[in-house]
Amino acid sequence: SGDLAFVHLAAATTVKSDAFFDEACASLRGMVTATQHTAYPIAPDLVTSVVNVNGMGVCPDWTCLRWSRRSPECPVIPSARELLSGVGVPGLPGVAEMYQQLWGRSVGSKNQSSVAMVSMPFLTASPKPDAFVLALRDSLPPASVYAFSLLEYDQKESAYGMFPIVLALAVVAISLFAAAAYQSALAPFKLLLTVVAPVMFVYGCLVSIFQLGALEPLNLPALADEFGVHWGVPVSTAVVLIGLALDYDLFIFARIYEFRQQGYENRAAVVGGLATSGPVISGAGVVMALAFGSLLFSDFRLNVQMGFVFTFGVTLDVFIIRPFLVPTILMLGAESNYWPAKMPPGTRTIEELEERLLWARKSGAADGLLAAAADARLAGGGA
Repeated sequence: SGDLAFVHLAAATTVKSDAFFDEACASLRGMVTATQHTAYPIAPDLVTSVVNVNGMGVCPDWTCLRWSRRSPECPVIPSARELLSGVGVPGLPGVAEMYQQLWGRSVGSKNQSSVAMVSMPFLTASPKPDAFVLALRDSLPPASVYAFSLLEYDQKESAYGMFPIVLALAVVAISLFAAAAYQSALAPFKLLLTVVAPVMFVYGCLVSIFQLGALEPLNLPALADEFGVHWGVPVSTAVVLIGLALDYDLFIFARIYEFRQQGYENRAAVVGGLATSGPVISGAGVVMALAFGSLLFSDFRLNVQMGFVFTFGVTLDVFIIRPFLVPTILMLGAESNYWPAKMPPGTRTIEELEERLLWARKSGAADGLLAAAADARLAGGGA
């Protein structure tokens, strides 16, 4: 079972009345009945209150108490007033004392309300809890039940209600900013294609490992989780993962754009951008993956799953997507990468680029001086 739920039972006049006991017990019984057809039925013995008893071996599983007289459902049990005055149950010592302690903990000092406690059979991580939550809330007055699991359920519903909007706004904002920065209408959206598929693949692997148990034969504690994927992982990591992936892609495109402005044909510009930015991005990606990888050793499943998403996502992007998929996408419809910006004719070939990069490596030219120094050498025909 999950955590405790607290059901507030308000009295029209006073708790010490048959009217309150009848109404409160009927309300709690209705709650139990309403959940019986869901995946998480509340058993009578999970409800503890001053208005009902749970059998105790001499009564039905659910017996409503009365304040002033004994319940017709189980006359052997004294009335609430008798229990408070110390009248016990024959053969069951200590019942009156336990009832008095329960009364002291669950009834207000002014005797105007009481609280019932329910051991919840439901966890936020439990599959398909919607029917249970709706049945529970429909059976009780509004705002009368509180439980941490229900609060977390509401947070999850609210987060996923806003998630598509936040994700769409983030993607549009990033794309528009990149389009304005590079004066290219289509390149950001082409790069976005290199992000969507890998991100979907990462979350597919997340579900396969943590929910479907794809790696259970390895018996790795960090990758085993009986509760499946935590609901907070996608909403916490999706925008960050997209941002990291696009960030690396834009680093490459910035260099490609620079080479293309210098008159290199598109293929040469793509190769040059990958060659000059690749080592830096790979190093940054390794550092990022190692940093996020530490989360895999956490004792909290949310941290472990977030660590997996970030570590695997960054590693996949740096070593697979960036060197293979990004150049392939940017080679398709070459001039659309820069439209509507005006680029010089692509007269400089990949052979010139290779010579330029080779000279820069041999001479140890800093990246910022590479273009000027190498181009001056090529123009002068020097060695």
